[in-house]
Amino acid sequence: LATLIDGVSLGVEVYAGRAVGARDAAALKHVVSRGAVMALGWGVVVAGIVAAVPGVFLPLLTTNDQLVELARRFWGWQVLAPLAAVWAFLWDGVYFGSVRTRALRDSMIVSTVIYVIASFGLGAMFGNHGLWLALIIQLVARALTLTAAWPRLVSAVQESAPSVSS
Repeated sequence: LATLIDGVSLGVEVYAGRAVGARDAAALKHVVSRGAVMALGWGVVVAGIVAAVPGVFLPLLTTNDQLVELARRFWGWQVLAPLAAVWAFLWDGVYFGSVRTRALRDSMIVSTVIYVIASFGLGAMFGNHGLWLALIIQLVARALTLTAAWPRLVSAVQESAPSVSS
């Protein structure tokens, strides 16, 4: 399922790279807006598929009935995860395609620190549910930190655009 939602990232990566290479901020904005629509669509589709198939999918992974029943207790997090992940994946495509890996590194550092803190606190309070919540928080933090870097990327592309002389 990660491959399905990562497909948006791969497509955005190619077209963001083209827009940045062409120094076309308008094209880059278009790629991101279209990618966001596709990310939302795929996130909803994947979450819907995951919500619909726990009785089918889980028994394919194991024949242990106890393990299937245990996994079902946490299945709601599997439904929520694609809706949180698509945004982080979308921005990964934008920044990889734009060859702006510093933003990716910084985002990962911040979101990892947030995840570690959240996983210890929430894990202690809510057990496995807390760990799933920490993962969702990490994905959202990654998306938010990369969203915050977006204006700098657009400005850099606009500043690199050649001047039009009369």
